[in-house]
Amino acid sequence: MKFEIKLNFLIISMIIITILIWALNLNSLKKVRESEKILKNKNEILEKKKKELDQKIIAYDKKFDLKKIRKNMEKNGMEIATEVIFFELGE
Repeated sequence: MKFEIKLNFLIISMIIITILIWALNLNSLKKVRESEKILKNKNEILEKKKKELDQKIIAYDKKFDLKKIRKNMEKNGMEIATEVIFFELGE
């Protein structure tokens, strides 16, 4: 008789624990799913901002007239290097 009561108690306890773990797991999965949606939206916004920045950089670079800058430099007595001179430091 005592063995049956202990066995029934054990079975009921295991069922309750299983249901609790299942409920917690569903809640956690729901939170993860919501977080993933938010992250996806933030990544899309980031990509749009990167594209906007690239366009602004391109527009900014187009405004520079390198030939005009070169002429101004030559007018002021500066020389334009046609090649880059590399050097090494001794040991």
